[in-house]
Amino acid sequence: MAALFPARFQTELELGTLFEAPTVGALSKVIERHRSSEYIEPLSVMLPLRKVAQRPLFCIHPIIGVSMGFSALLPHIDPTIPVYGLQSRGLRDGGSLPSSIQEVAADYLVQIRHIQPEGPYRLIGRSLGGLLGHCIAGQMQEQGFQVELLAMIDSYLFRSRESVRPRTEEEEVRTALNFLGVELVPENTPGRLEELGEFLLHSDNAHVMSMAKGLMTLSKEIMKSDPRFIKNLSAVMFNNLKLARQYVPRKVNLDLLYFHAVETMGNLDDILDRSPLAWRPFV
Repeated sequence: MAALFPARFQTELELGTLFEAPTVGALSKVIERHRSSEYIEPLSVMLPLRKVAQRPLFCIHPIIGVSMGFSALLPHIDPTIPVYGLQSRGLRDGGSLPSSIQEVAADYLVQIRHIQPEGPYRLIGRSLGGLLGHCIAGQMQEQGFQVELLAMIDSYLFRSRESVRPRTEEEEVRTALNFLGVELVPENTPGRLEELGEFLLHSDNAHVMSMAKGLMTLSKEIMKSDPRFIKNLSAVMFNNLKLARQYVPRKVNLDLLYFHAVETMGNLDDILDRSPLAWRPFV
């Protein structure tokens, strides 16, 4: 592989295929597909996962702010459809943390229109990304743009703030880890945001589910060139959790395509409504 690609491309290929190509056979197909591609910055706000000359599918990140995991969708989507992933600005040094879901949605709408100036648009979000996609779709409709597809993958609404007591920083860190599917061991669970990154990097693999394992592998790879990445990632997760808690969706004049996992992970039922029917009043 070293003979075929420049060093920067090799790093991008490793990062972008962590979730997509777990076997040598699958990796060879990815290498062939990427052979003529230009270098892609893996932490860019708009991450091109597949570029072809058709109307794209825009994928919106979960709580971690990273969209590389959407590369796993590529084998299951019509190969003539380009796929782009939106990623949090705060992952890179100097990127500011937003104060609302609406602020993020407005930013991402601008990014989407750079790629596709006119509708109809196709949006899919996972977890937090579903809330963002719903908000983006509403802003698109307010501006007169057509939305062809609004889809979600396990995007949950928080229960009313009146029914949930204020939570400490330690509880919020635990909530973030539950979102990642980390099995918490009381004596080893971090209590502060500053400890979250190191915990993720050094967690016992026996206590970590697949999404968190992929995230840790990704983090270690990026930290080779960006030592502050894990701190930025922790801050992004914590801030995204806060934004999701504050978000009150408005109704959009759209149908919703919802993908709901048969099994759920994390102890989150006290703060989340995991039923897809929770979205019914808002579509």
